[in-house]
Amino acid sequence: MADIFIDDPDGLHDIDSLDFIIPDIPFSKHFTPTDDPGHFHLIIEDFELNQINLFDLIGKPCEIKVCDHPGGKTENGPYYFHRIITEAALPLTPSDFQTVTPNPTFTWQLPQLAFGYTLYVDIYLTTPSGSVLVDRISDIPKQHSNFQYTQTLIAGTYFWTVGIKDSLGNRSRSKEASFIVP
Repeated sequence: MADIFIDDPDGLHDIDSLDFIIPDIPFSKHFTPTDDPGHFHLIIEDFELNQINLFDLIGKPCEIKVCDHPGGKTENGPYYFHRIITEAALPLTPSDFQTVTPNPTFTWQLPQLAFGYTLYVDIYLTTPSGSVLVDRISDIPKQHSNFQYTQTLIAGTYFWTVGIKDSLGNRSRSKEASFIVP
């Protein structure tokens, strides 16, 4: 998973593509724009790598390529994978469309990891046009197995994930757990 911010001197409206490339495989995938202008997101699933083992990517050069409508191109890199986190936290509550208060307590179970990391919780509102990231709570110490949300969520159907982030910026994310605020 990767998040990236880009800026274009003549405006973001003409960005044609933003791609993550691993030339040695070869592999490329488009970043998807988020609701925040200039911010893009990328998730690479195992099956997208055509039976390449994720751990074989450690040390391989990767690039990010941006193209805009006038034909301007920028390539950045090489970047390298230093660690791949395959373990993920397990969201416990709320889940399975459980009804909760507008400021729920999120609880999870953590895997045993032999390196330092922090946690983050993402909360998404489900809308007719898709899901919208409502909030990301970052830098939760790894000793914590729950988080009390202090803001007030509006009525709706939500899902949340808990993620692990190491000191190198590598991440893993849990499966989604759904809940309802009446």
